[in-house]
Amino acid sequence: MKQKENGHEKSEGSDLETNIMRCLREASEPLFPARIAELLGTGEKSVQRALGHLAKARKLRRAGGGKFVVSHRCR
Repeated sequence: MKQKENGHEKSEGSDLETNIMRCLREASEPLFPARIAELLGTGEKSVQRALGHLAKARKLRRAGGGKFVVSHRCR
């Protein structure tokens, strides 16, 4: 779903992706999708979908064991 903000369309997913990136940057260790969802107060499925998009864009990477971290180039 898209929302209008300042006359521009804005995807709700992009807000979630921004919040995920902030959450991972502030974390002291790699995080599981469930923990990210808990910290952000959103659904785990939505977080998993956004993590997939961010990983594909190489903004974050899988740290092993199902956890994620911000990619070095996006810190």
